[in-house]
Amino acid sequence: MAAQKEILARWSRTTQRLEIDFTDVFLDQEWRHVILAQDLRSPEMYLRASRSGRGTALSPLKRAQVRRVVEAFTQELRRADEWTFLQVCAEAARILQDRGGEPPLPPCGNR
Repeated sequence: MAAQKEILARWSRTTQRLEIDFTDVFLDQEWRHVILAQDLRSPEMYLRASRSGRGTALSPLKRAQVRRVVEAFTQELRRADEWTFLQVCAEAARILQDRGGEPPLPPCGNR
């Protein structure tokens, strides 16, 4: 599993490559606290999702940019055959839910 320092470095590389101006910490927190925590699997779901408590309002354009970076970040992880701890937790929660079980909310305590 990817360590937190490596995860932040990947966010930074991804934003630089895409020339999108968000910090690595902001993107990591947005991904963990909004996208993974709410199991938002599509850009449309993210555009409609609640972001209460995040402190910074995002316009639809900014949300689309976030989603673009997230897609590039997760594709990079897949190519490297790597998972973050929270991705493993979210996947386990999905499997439990698909089998009729109750997933932990938020996934794995949303570390």
